[in-house]
Amino acid sequence: MLFDDGNSFENWAETLPRQDSHERHGCACCSALPSLLADQVDDVEQLTQSEHWAARGPAPSEVVDGLWINAKIYTMDQSQRVVDALAIRNGKVLACGHAADLIKAHGDTLQVIDAKGRTILPGFIEPHMHFLPIATIGRLEDVGPYRFSKTADALAHLKSLAA
Repeated sequence: MLFDDGNSFENWAETLPRQDSHERHGCACCSALPSLLADQVDDVEQLTQSEHWAARGPAPSEVVDGLWINAKIYTMDQSQRVVDALAIRNGKVLACGHAADLIKAHGDTLQVIDAKGRTILPGFIEPHMHFLPIATIGRLEDVGPYRFSKTADALAHLKSLAA
């Protein structure tokens, strides 16, 4: 995000009636929203307590043992395999691979659950990642501040790619 040009979309912060010491960027976690939210509560400290938020969210789902088959499972292992079956017991992955192999190994001890072609992804524990932009980032051109120090340079680069 380049702040050298008054026409940049990032300068939207200048239109706000109050100024904080926090720089505002184009993502939700760095926006003015947290400071605006803090103005709406009596005890700002409570916003940093997990108990405050836990009481407002859904209860955690129960751990389910099972053997999921007929799924598209992204393993995220070193070879980036996509498999069709996943066995879980006590909240831990026992195995992933081909349905026939896992049914043979675990079908007698685990409930077989037909995923009906749905996608299963590994558990994400990341407090900041923006999943949709990250999923498409390989198709985007990096014109960010770590690559270009001036908006004009970034625009010149994009023009050269379009030529």
